[in-house]
Amino acid sequence: MVTDSDIRIEAIMALFKRYDSLTALTAMDLSVEAEAFGAVIEMSDDEVPSVTERLLTEPEMVAGLEVPD
Repeated sequence: MVTDSDIRIEAIMALFKRYDSLTALTAMDLSVEAEAFGAVIEMSDDEVPSVTERLLTEPEMVAGLEVPD
């Protein structure tokens, strides 16, 4: 579900239908954004992705980031 958008939509819609919800609930995994900026991400078969190495160590370093495509 983490790497396949079709499966993610299926899961979201299954929850939406099962619990007769007024809205479809989604969750956001910010490791995708961290990886796009160059952080090292660890993928697991049974856990959500996690950032394994800090990309920035000082607040001033934020200004030096390049926005990914």
